[in-house]
Amino acid sequence: MAEHRRDGDRRRPHPPLRPLWLCRACLAPWPCPQARADLLAAYAGDRVGLCLFLAWRMFDAAEDLRALHPENPPPPSELFRRFLRWARRRG
Repeated sequence: MAEHRRDGDRRRPHPPLRPLWLCRACLAPWPCPQARADLLAAYAGDRVGLCLFLAWRMFDAAEDLRALHPENPPPPSELFRRFLRWARRRG
């Protein structure tokens, strides 16, 4: 049986818009809440892989944002909270 979907039922991906590091779909700082949920689902059972992927993206973001704002780049602690802190194991 074919699956029928209305356009409103399809979820849009939430990838980063470089070099700004905003979400292409919702314009929130990336990873936005939906991107986080999608990443947790994509890396289910592989928290180390998720953290490695996010660390790679964090370094890309640091480089891009430093180039955009050389006088006032985001502090490393802010980038850590944004990219990695949320992904750690809870409980």
